[in-house]
Amino acid sequence: MEITTKDGPALKIVLAPDARLARQPEDVRDVASSVTEGWAIKAPLAGVFRDRHPGDVDASPLARQGSTLEAAEIAGFVEVGPILLPFIAPKAAIVSGVQARPGELVGYGDPVFMMEHAQ
Repeated sequence: MEITTKDGPALKIVLAPDARLARQPEDVRDVASSVTEGWAIKAPLAGVFRDRHPGDVDASPLARQGSTLEAAEIAGFVEVGPILLPFIAPKAAIVSGVQARPGELVGYGDPVFMMEHAQ
């Protein structure tokens, strides 16, 4: 897999044909982690962070600091080539911070949206 951005940074992952997993991931679907003050929506895959759908150039960011997300609402996307994977809010919450800028590379599991419980 190779990920590049328009301004140059790149990431390339190459596995040998006979490569095997060192250990099986325990739960790759877990994208929310608990912390004392709140929690984070983590990147579902390594790729380029998009704060809006790339086909909608006039749209504002889907989620920004202070905005409220409902359960199952899309907060942004990870772009890998022609594929877009959404950041999905698992429950209603308030965005307390966005840790990535649009167009920036994010890694699998990186906390991108910091969340606080909705009142």
